[in-house]
Amino acid sequence: MFSRLSAMAAFFAVVTTASLAYAVTVQQHTHATASVPAQVVMLEPVVITGKHRVN
Repeated sequence: MFSRLSAMAAFFAVVTTASLAYAVTVQQHTHATASVPAQVVMLEPVVITGKHRVN
């Protein structure tokens, strides 16, 4: 009989393995679609002004 800790460790191992396999699949699909050039949007520069107060 498994203890609760062993059961949780086995469950975590299964979930982690499935998550990593899914992430690799998505990453391979992303690399295939990333070769298409994307439109670049240039925004105007932002100037931030502020006052420094010393107490």
